[in-house]
Amino acid sequence: IMAGSNLLDITITGTSTHVALASRSGNTLLASSEVIKTLESMSKRNNKVRKKEKRFLLSATNSRTNATSRNATPSQSTLQYALRSFLSPTDDPAWNGKTIEQLINKKLKRIAKRYNVAIESIIVKRSPPTVNDKALAHLILPRLKPDWNQQLQIH
Repeated sequence: IMAGSNLLDITITGTSTHVALASRSGNTLLASSEVIKTLESMSKRNNKVRKKEKRFLLSATNSRTNATSRNATPSQSTLQYALRSFLSPTDDPAWNGKTIEQLINKKLKRIAKRYNVAIESIIVKRSPPTVNDKALAHLILPRLKPDWNQQLQIH
């Protein structure tokens, strides 16, 4: 079985302000760094979940802002993640009856409040988990073997 591959896009909106007054506004850069740390921690803790099919992996792949100046904080930051899971992130319960999407949004809501910013997240469903068909693998793998320099195994 292979985990499904999904995308998670997070947009953080605050207030652009002069850096001397950055602590008075919704600082999207500080909120972004907190989101990255929190989701990384969530992903690491998740790997200790006993049932492998309940695990998921979040990997930050891109971060950008709308900054145009070095002496003003950006009003918007965007984070992009790869989300790998054996579950549907929006439909199947992962922990304590909550979906992956609900777990992520709960964390994001706390961060938004702490940093006085708005945080919006969107999960884009891509490929679902794949269950390999052993009978099909037994038909295909012998044909691949002559061109493959590594050992092929069917589990």
